[in-house]
Amino acid sequence: MSEKITTREGITVAVGQVWKDLDRRVKRTVKVERVDELNGIAHVVSTNGAKSKISIKRMYKHGQGFSLVDG
Repeated sequence: MSEKITTREGITVAVGQVWKDLDRRVKRTVKVERVDELNGIAHVVSTNGAKSKISIKRMYKHGQGFSLVDG
């Protein structure tokens, strides 16, 4: 497993980055804890402590995507 992979916008997803969920129904940011390059998944923890997985294909600026905040 690698600790980084690139989004379609050319941003390298790496451990420690903070991403904002752009879905208007959800107000959250997530921090990347681990990157699974083989499956294209970012393992993240949200500001309320909930852990989840996000497909790196969704990590670009669109209505229900994600935007890099810090990192």
